Amino acid sequence: FSKLTVMAIADVVSAANGLYIDQSIDGTNWDYHTYYTASAGVAAAAEITIVGRYVRIGYINGAGAQSYFRLEGRARVF
Repeated sequence: FSKLTVMAIADVVSAANGLYIDQSIDGTNWDYHTYYTASAGVAAAAEITIVGRYVRIGYINGAGAQSYFRLEGRARVF
């Protein structure tokens, strides 16, 4: 895969830099990071180039309780 598209939406703002994508060449050391802060009620969407063999997507909640949360990641070949 060469591109990763990520979308997250929640009714409460994420923590600062709470939506993150980590990449690794060995699955142990996560050396390449991309961060976003998701606004309340607005979809945060990003497309990044995959540079590592392993990719993980994470989300850290903000201070408030959420009523809804959706997260999607899709890898594509270009």
